[in-house]
Amino acid sequence: MASPSKIQVGSSSQQHNQDQQQQQLVAQKTCSIPLNELEVICEMMVDFDNLEAHDIHLKDAMTFQGWQAFFYGLCGPVYPDMVKEFWVHATVMPKAIFSIVHGERISITGNLLRKLFGLETVEGVSEAIPGRTDWEAVYGEIYQDGKESTKIKTMKPSYRILSKILLGCIYHRKATVSSNYVSKNQQYILYCINNQEKVDLPFIIFNHMWHHVKESRDEARKKNPKYKRNIIPFGKIISDLLVQTKIVEDLEKAGIIKDPYTVIGSSMNARTLRKMGLIQSIGTSPQVNTEVRSRTGPALADFELFSRNELPEVIVKYIAMHKEVCSDCDPIWISKQKLATTANQGPKVVQEKERRTKRKPDLLAISEEKSSEFKTETEIGSEICIPLDIF
Repeated sequence: MASPSKIQVGSSSQQHNQDQQQQQLVAQKTCSIPLNELEVICEMMVDFDNLEAHDIHLKDAMTFQGWQAFFYGLCGPVYPDMVKEFWVHATVMPKAIFSIVHGERISITGNLLRKLFGLETVEGVSEAIPGRTDWEAVYGEIYQDGKESTKIKTMKPSYRILSKILLGCIYHRKATVSSNYVSKNQQYILYCINNQEKVDLPFIIFNHMWHHVKESRDEARKKNPKYKRNIIPFGKIISDLLVQTKIVEDLEKAGIIKDPYTVIGSSMNARTLRKMGLIQSIGTSPQVNTEVRSRTGPALADFELFSRNELPEVIVKYIAMHKEVCSDCDPIWISKQKLATTANQGPKVVQEKERRTKRKPDLLAISEEKSSEFKTETEIGSEICIPLDIF
C-alpha cells in the first residue's frame, strides 16, 4: 500500500498541473483602461455609386487597386463589447497581434488581413520613400495652389473626398481628431491611389493597428501619461476577424454570449458632399442598403416584432392591452421587458404607455376601426397560433 506521504505528493503535483493549465486559460489584461471608458469607432461605409452620380469619380481607382472586397466588408455590424475584450487582452509581437476573447485565442497578422481582403498576391507602396519621392509632383497634383501643405481643406475636391475615405477606413481615426490634418505618407498614398499606382492596403492597415495596440498598452501609457489612448480603431475589421475565425459562432454555441450588441459605421454619400460644401443639392438620393441594419431610419422595419421564444401569454396580453387602450402607437416601441412586466403588473404599465402615447385627432377614427378588429383575450388565447414565416 502506498504511504500517505506519497499520496500527498502525487495529489499536490496533480493539483499544481491543473493550476498551471487554468492559469494558461486565464487571459491577462495588458490594457487597464475600464471597458466603459473605451470607445470603439467604426469604419466608414462608402457609397461609390452615389458619389459617381455627383461627379466624384473614385470607383475606377478603387477597382484598379482591387479593394472591392475590402469596402464591401465594411458594410455590416460591429460588435463593440467583443472588440473591447480583444483590445484589453491584446499583446503585440514583431509581426502579429495576439489576444484572447472570452477564452478564445486569436492572432492577427498581415497575411490574415490579405486573406480577409482577397489581396494575397497584391503588393505595392506603403509609404513615401525619402529622397526618391517627387514632392513637387505630389503637391501639384493634390493641392489647389500646388504648394506644400498638411491641410485637407486646401486640397482639390476629389482629394478631399479621398482623404476622408483614407482617414475613415485605412488610417483609421476618430473624425474629430485632427480632422484637417494629413501626414506626408498619407499625402503620398493619396497621390498613388488617384494615379493608379498599386498600394499595399493590408500592410498599411496592419501596421496602423499594430501601433495603436502598442501605444494603448499600460507600459506605453506610463511613459506618456497625458495620452489617454481610449479610442479603438478598426472596429469592423476586428469584428470580421472574430466572425471569420468562428470565434463568435463558438461563443454563441457555448452560451457565453447571447444576442451581442451591434452598431454600424457612418456612410459617405451625397449627403456628405453637401455637408462638405462640395455640392449645393442632392441630385440622386442615396439608396438604403437592405443588407445593413441601421440604428435609425426605415431599416428598423426589418426588426422582428416577436421572437421565436416569446411566451404566448405575453403576446396575448400585448394584443389585449392594445384593444383596451385603443392604441395607435407603433408596437415596436414595446420591448420584451415591458411585455413581461405587463403580464405581471397589468394596468400599471398600460397607464404608463397611455401617458407616453400622443394621439393625433385625425387618427382617432382609424384607431377605433382597427381596435374593433381585435378579438377578445379569451378568444385569442384559445386560438393563438403564430406562423413561423413571419419571423
